[in-house]
Amino acid sequence: MQVLKKRETPIQNIAYMGIMVAINVVAVILMNYVLPILFVPFMLILPFTSTVVTLFCKKIYFPFYLLATVGICLLVTLNNITDTLLYILPSLISGFLFGIAICYKLPVILVIFFTALVNLGLTYLSFPILKAIYGQDTIMVIAKLFNLDSFQYLYFVVPTFIMVISLIQETFTYFIIDSELPKLAIQVDEKPLLFIGEAIGIFGSIMALICYLARSSFFGTFALFFTTFAIIFAIYDIIEVASSKKFYILIFADGIALILGIIIFASLYSVIEKPYGLILINIFADLVIISHLLIRFFFQNKKINKAF
Repeated sequence: MQVLKKRETPIQNIAYMGIMVAINVVAVILMNYVLPILFVPFMLILPFTSTVVTLFCKKIYFPFYLLATVGICLLVTLNNITDTLLYILPSLISGFLFGIAICYKLPVILVIFFTALVNLGLTYLSFPILKAIYGQDTIMVIAKLFNLDSFQYLYFVVPTFIMVISLIQETFTYFIIDSELPKLAIQVDEKPLLFIGEAIGIFGSIMALICYLARSSFFGTFALFFTTFAIIFAIYDIIEVASSKKFYILIFADGIALILGIIIFASLYSVIEKPYGLILINIFADLVIISHLLIRFFFQNKKINKAF
């Protein structure tokens, strides 16, 4: 059976979904009964199953796929439903949204970013539910698998860790299905983001600063998390420029941003209360974003390079 192929008939849809349900069930069984640490590799592929179901099957059948997957996974792990709520359900929903967004030809970077946020939100939503059921701190349980339960700044890095894993999940999914999208008459939108990405990045830097200034048990936890916003879109800008072979921008603008970022980081890191010093990475990311904005504005207004 060709995996990445459009399913047309009800039998084809049901058979294909059955295979994807089986993959999720096998994953949750292995994580629950064999080796819990397997959640790391499985987290990378779980959103893929629901994304391909969304893209290659009739969308009217997706609710049945969702219910079947969650229902069977819960049945086979009645002794511990943690894996289903923590990994399977968020992956199903984020994968579905990823597929829908791709169908609507939204910019890939925004699709990856926002579905990663959805995955993060659903994962965090599962924490109080699992604590109410089992009376355990899920974050601490997972940390013990990596011998990190005594790590002083565990809760400070958790949102960032989940966000990074979610970004890797969605990026992994995209790179697998990218070559198959033309078969679905889907042309990925590669046009510039019209400052949307840069605005999100700068917003993240502002929120990181607010979280640092607040430094409460709740807001302080998300300081590093918001820092990832600027990093993500700074990296995207650099990749976009590199792919267009405008290396003079990388050498001049990004080179200056890197040097200034390192100088400011080194000067202020010892002054900032631990562990918040890492948010100083925002300085480099923001310098990259702002320099690219200025260059793009200059090129567009001078009509030197419309494609920038």
